Amino acid sequence: MVADPTRFFARLVEPLVITESGEFLESLIAVDGPAKELAQEVLVRAGPAIRRTLAANAAHRHAWADTFALWALTRRPRLLHRVHPFALAIADGYAASALIDEGIGRGSEAPFEDRPLASVSAQLGSGLIALGLRPKLAASLIGFVKRAEDALGGWGDGGGPVDVLTTLVAAELLGQTDPEFDPTRTGLALVRLQDRDGWWRASGPDTVWTTRAVAELLTRLELPFADRWRWPQLAIEHRDRRTGLAWGTWLGDLGRLMSEVAGLSRAGIEIAFIDLAGFGAWNTRFGQALGDRVLRAFAQVLAEIPGTVATRDGGDEFVVLGAPTATGLQPRIERACATWQTRFRTEFGSELAPVRPRILVAETRAGGLLAARDALGFAIGTLKSRWPDPPTVGIIEPVTLTASR
Repeated sequence: MVADPTRFFARLVEPLVITESGEFLESLIAVDGPAKELAQEVLVRAGPAIRRTLAANAAHRHAWADTFALWALTRRPRLLHRVHPFALAIADGYAASALIDEGIGRGSEAPFEDRPLASVSAQLGSGLIALGLRPKLAASLIGFVKRAEDALGGWGDGGGPVDVLTTLVAAELLGQTDPEFDPTRTGLALVRLQDRDGWWRASGPDTVWTTRAVAELLTRLELPFADRWRWPQLAIEHRDRRTGLAWGTWLGDLGRLMSEVAGLSRAGIEIAFIDLAGFGAWNTRFGQALGDRVLRAFAQVLAEIPGTVATRDGGDEFVVLGAPTATGLQPRIERACATWQTRFRTEFGSELAPVRPRILVAETRAGGLLAARDALGFAIGTLKSRWPDPPTVGIIEPVTLTASR
């Protein structure tokens, strides 16, 4: 039985109703169809109630409930885009508190008041990573959650028994940020938490959602780490307005996160540095407006490369990253170059000579990502001097970098 059903509803069920329903409506709005207009109307009508609820979470009255709402929200990217400022407000306040507490999330109400909690730490850490905020703090929270795992692969709060929600949020965080995390024991721990009727439940009204969430987690943990990894969200302030790609500040925060998380920093990561040969002269000849269109079109080709994220490094230079531990970036880049030839002719006509990419591809350790980016940015100058006029399909060369952290 729930001692206070109203409080339970507000702290657990209400965030789930908001995030799951909101994401469903956003998915209907994202595609043309008979339900689009109705979904827009429902979401607009529900908007004030959603914002009031999230504003209450941003007031920082209950650490577990507020960070659980943040965690639930940052798992639903379409809705998160709509209410992004509220997620920032929740995360920023609890991040400030965690910094004071040496990178640990703590409870705010008896019997857990001021006690280190794996649940709050995992929920806040997941939220910070999704939002691309405070990478050093996120790494500290990940470290605490990793140390809080019990001998059998589960998590509980404040010295209490292992419970399904804490184990869920903790394992999800480690599963998508630490390549050295072994999910085998956690899978067994979750099986032990399963009720005799086959359901997982924290209490009662959450049973269907909790069972689905656990099943999804168990399925995801069977995947290679590269498929479990999730890139931090590209918020508006992280995007280059000309191309829509991530900007350098996002890449900097990502690099700092990767260098701080021990298991992640040791993982291999592939990186490509790209510049567009002749773009300056082309831009001067045909005008900046057409040049901007070309940059956007090329950026879109890069954004479509599966399993990667593309960033604009400045001017006509770009960086493409493969997911940590993934391989095969060079052939994917080569296919993108072929796509670019077709895309250019389709959008700008065959009478214009396409701008040609010059590309360096390398592998480094994730902890040395930013050093690798700087090294490739320097090395591209040598490639330019050797290939001042590359072939129409462009030129791509592998580079061996000196060992980095």
